[in-house]
Amino acid sequence: MKKEIHPSSYRSVVFKDISTDYTFLSKSTANSKEMVTWEDGNTYPLVKLEISSASHPFFTGKMTFVDTAGRIDKFNKKFAKFKTPASSAADFDKQLMDLATEYTTGRGESRISKDEVEGLFSAALADGINENKLKTLKHIRATFTFTDASSELFEEKIAAL
Repeated sequence: MKKEIHPSSYRSVVFKDISTDYTFLSKSTANSKEMVTWEDGNTYPLVKLEISSASHPFFTGKMTFVDTAGRIDKFNKKFAKFKTPASSAADFDKQLMDLATEYTTGRGESRISKDEVEGLFSAALADGINENKLKTLKHIRATFTFTDASSELFEEKIAAL
């Protein structure tokens, strides 16, 4: 080995994966203010890692997401002002929601056509319209995609109720 080509700060360091508490001893020049006593009784600098072979999906075979930097919370907080009040599935008529989903799942442009608008309103009116069904129809209009013609028909039928 050539003399004087390695940094003088090259020493043994303990690395700790903070998501799994896995630790290992290796050589490094990484700086650290923290110290830890290793299994051999000696004290070494401690470098904390967010990901290591103990937590990376490639090595573990498990797909887990560790958000140690709070990125998800930061995103949710930033965009919370744009969020509409959430409605639970129990707030809507299941039959109408299932029908609208069926109309838009796995087909062409996934838009509701005029015939399908007729089908939605026939199902809604079959055993009488109520506040829950009306709320569900409005929710379907706001969340599903319609053709231009079906959009006009839908608005006419809602206004007539």
